[in-house]
Amino acid sequence: MRSVINWIILILVFGFFWFVSYFLMDFAFNIFGFQNKGFNFFTKSEDSSYTLYRNSEAFPDMRIHIATFNADEDKSYNEENCSIAARFFQLQINHVNYWCEEGDFTK
Repeated sequence: MRSVINWIILILVFGFFWFVSYFLMDFAFNIFGFQNKGFNFFTKSEDSSYTLYRNSEAFPDMRIHIATFNADEDKSYNEENCSIAARFFQLQINHVNYWCEEGDFTK
């Protein structure tokens, strides 16, 4: 039983130090401005978001937020995924329009 407890403590300690080192590397990369896609806890390299909207059958001028695609990739990645989702939804309901706009959700 004592050996199991020791293994659990070892795993928890190792996991804690791994997380701290991962966070510190992300912090250092952001402070010194290095380009690194491997460590990206809190920041995105650029604003590459795309947002999916739809209108309403009853109110065609209405703009309703459906989803925001904001993976930390280049713009074409998020734009393509948003376009795929818009086409998919458009196939389901023909009398409602779906479209993508560059950037995060705005009213």
